[in-house]
Amino acid sequence: MIRTLFAALVAMGIFFAAPPAGAHQQKEAQSDISLNERTGFVEIIHRFSVHDAEHLMADEGGGPVDLLADGSSRDRFANYVIATFSITDKALDAPLALVLIGAEIDGAYLYVYQETGLPAAAFTWTLRYNTLREVWPDQINRVNIRAYGELKTLTFADQTEALSVSFDAGDRAD
Repeated sequence: MIRTLFAALVAMGIFFAAPPAGAHQQKEAQSDISLNERTGFVEIIHRFSVHDAEHLMADEGGGPVDLLADGSSRDRFANYVIATFSITDKALDAPLALVLIGAEIDGAYLYVYQETGLPAAAFTWTLRYNTLREVWPDQINRVNIRAYGELKTLTFADQTEALSVSFDAGDRAD
C-alpha cells in the first residue's frame, strides 16, 4: 500500500513538473569559455535550444526549418552566432579573431563551437552577446568563463549589451 501511494506521488510529481506538450522553450542560451593551456586555445561552446534556433531561422527564411536535416540552416545559424557574439581584449583594444569550428545538434540543443588563441596571463575582456536578444527581448544569455582555476559567469539580460571580466594567472592558488 505504501509503495503504491509512493509510486502515485512520484508519478504526480513528474506529471506536474513536466512542461505541457507544445509549451514554448524558455528563452535562454548558455556559452562556456575555457582556456585550454594544453592545446593553446580558448575553446568556446555555445548552446541553444533547437526550437529557438529553428524559430529564428524560419522567421528569417519565411518557412519551417529542420536544423537536424538541413546542414545549410545550421551553418547559417552558426554564422548568425558569429555576428552577434564578440570578445574584445582590453590590452589589444580589438576584438579577438574567433574561428568557427562547427555546429552540431545533440538532443534538444544546437551547439556552435569557436576558438581563438590564448590571451596574456592577465587579461580583461569585454563580451557582447546579443544572439536572439534582438528577436526576443526576454532572452537571457549566460557565459561561464573558466580560466586559471576560476569560474566567472556573465549574464546578458534586459538592456545589458556588454559586460567585462578580468583574470590574472598570478592570482591563482596552485
